[in-house]
Amino acid sequence: MKSLQLDIFDSQYEHPLLDKIASIINCSDRPILIAVTKAIDNFLAIPVGSQYILSFSGGKDSHVLLGIYNLYLKLGFKPINLIVRFADTKLEHKSLYKTIELTKTFCERQNIPFEIVIGKKFNQ
Repeated sequence: MKSLQLDIFDSQYEHPLLDKIASIINCSDRPILIAVTKAIDNFLAIPVGSQYILSFSGGKDSHVLLGIYNLYLKLGFKPINLIVRFADTKLEHKSLYKTIELTKTFCERQNIPFEIVIGKKFNQ
């Protein structure tokens, strides 16, 4: 069986932001730094002029993506016309709603628009 080597584990990978990101997030784990740096590059590749929605579920992947966007801003890059949206189905565990409120407060402090969307059917 052939093994698959992902390039995020490439020990030869170099990028001008690696050291700066390492110091901001206080991390020395190379695979994590490479993955975060590549995610920052993806934000940098987003075309300017359109509005984008970051669909926020409240799960770990959503938190990581939002955290990387916040890091992108801390690195001094121009904000993307981005709105973070949580679709409230009214079916979530009650503990998630506390997390959503904390995340909304965090976003407001960082000047990142955060919206909670409730479908018409649930809003009656």
